[in-house]
Amino acid sequence: MTASPNLFTLEGGVVSCVEYDFPRFILATEDGWNLTIESDLTFCADGAVLHTLDEATDHDIAIPDRLRAGIRCPITGFVIGDDDSLHFELAGCTVCVAQDPDYEAWSFIGPGHMLAMARTGSRAVPTTH
Repeated sequence: MTASPNLFTLEGGVVSCVEYDFPRFILATEDGWNLTIESDLTFCADGAVLHTLDEATDHDIAIPDRLRAGIRCPITGFVIGDDDSLHFELAGCTVCVAQDPDYEAWSFIGPGHMLAMARTGSRAVPTTH
């Protein structure tokens, strides 16, 4: 995976809230960023897949305890790949979101209405409103 230069990043942001309400995974930071994932995502730790949230899994599934433990922890390893994938680490767990062929797999909005989102078939495009 090759990383795109990030004009906007959640790197170092301290997590204030983690929610999962199918089909959305939502993560908020204390400094005003909100990340929404609306596609399949995988949680990994220690080189092993802990859990995959996708259309085939139970829609009432709880967020893995390791991510809940990430509240009040900083986000690290925040990378947007050239393939529009998103990867970040939280509380010893890596979250991976692949590009979705049909719609925007993820987006985040921050202070001043700064917005970045995955685009189908193209690179992530940071914008401001």
